[in-house]
Amino acid sequence: TMTKDWAATQRHVRDVARRQEPFTVTIAGTGSFRPVSPVVFLNVEDGFGDCVNLHRQLQSGPLERELPFGYHPHVTVAHDVAPESLDEAETVLKDYRATFPVASMGLYEHDDNGIWQLREELDFGTKPDHDRGPDGTAGAR
Repeated sequence: TMTKDWAATQRHVRDVARRQEPFTVTIAGTGSFRPVSPVVFLNVEDGFGDCVNLHRQLQSGPLERELPFGYHPHVTVAHDVAPESLDEAETVLKDYRATFPVASMGLYEHDDNGIWQLREELDFGTKPDHDRGPDGTAGAR
């Protein structure tokens, strides 16, 4: 999402991460956005609602905008490749399944060369720095 105020965006994203509790995601089976978009993806089963809620929070404040498509959590595995390759990805991964914890998110910036650069990794459920003690652990407040 384009932003006019990087500092406000950083504060917003950090605040969302601070409030977000870690959750678990299970990805299983394939889906596709064809014919609208040449994309094959892995479905998000467990954690789907957590992803939707996190997205809703992030797309507010300095990142609020009208989206061209509704948000649908997924893991893209093939995009803009030959139709046969899309078919193959969809078939080969139809029985794929993995479960993993989600305890952080990355804040990326799209640089002038068109490359996404990780600017910050944000742990979920953390206290602001001013709430931490001298040893870096959460202090009593």
